[in-house]
Amino acid sequence: MFHHLKVYIMLLKLNFSRLLAYRSNFFYSLLVSLLWGGFSVITILTLTHRVKSFFGWTQYELIALTLGYNFFIGIFHGLFSRNFDEFSYHVDYGLLDSLLLKPLDAQFLISLQYIGYANFIRSGIAGVATYVFLTNYLNLTLTFGQILFFLTIIFVALIMIYSLWLAVSTLMIWSPRLSNLVDMMYSVSSLGRFPKELVLETPYTFFLVFFPLTLIISVPMKVLLHRPLGWDLALLIFFTTGLFLFSRWFWRFALKSYTSASG
Repeated sequence: MFHHLKVYIMLLKLNFSRLLAYRSNFFYSLLVSLLWGGFSVITILTLTHRVKSFFGWTQYELIALTLGYNFFIGIFHGLFSRNFDEFSYHVDYGLLDSLLLKPLDAQFLISLQYIGYANFIRSGIAGVATYVFLTNYLNLTLTFGQILFFLTIIFVALIMIYSLWLAVSTLMIWSPRLSNLVDMMYSVSSLGRFPKELVLETPYTFFLVFFPLTLIISVPMKVLLHRPLGWDLALLIFFTTGLFLFSRWFWRFALKSYTSASG
């Protein structure tokens, strides 16, 4: 565990050196990330312009939910999404072979070797905006314990969405050309900015498959909004545990079928 941490610190330094070498790419990524964050806020403002309540959530609570989602997804994209973008490339061009030969867990390396620092800035801005919005517009008092509990649940939610992305991306071990699956996951993950009631109240049963995604930010934000959690936290932990164990098993199972670039 300590060795993995040491390697990850080294990866952080290498990625920061790459940032300094290609500053224009960093500023472009930052601009795109901030624009997407702003677009999500504009979208929720448009949707709630005439409707002051949405499945039991007020307009201001939905705005807070969107700001919280930007905080969450900024962390996720900063840590993981670039790695999943490169997943098919690693498989198709045999780079996965070299990762499997290294004295470290290949899942660790393929999941964490790239870091998107620009997304962390988006997350930081969204975090400050969330705090200001909750305390100034909703007049809520946030204690250190609540913020710590919020961050703990965010960590659990990160594990869940990472596990989901990993399970889907693992399919590319059999067919690297399925790289559009990652593009699909960007859209699917955006469902996390909506409350679970949106899926539960829909007349189409198919959408229930997306129910776990609606917990990733609504559960931690309920802590800050002083809303009762009910069974939501237990459900989040249940889905996180299940998806994490499944994705780990599925990754190992897929590697048994991997025949390397020469195969």
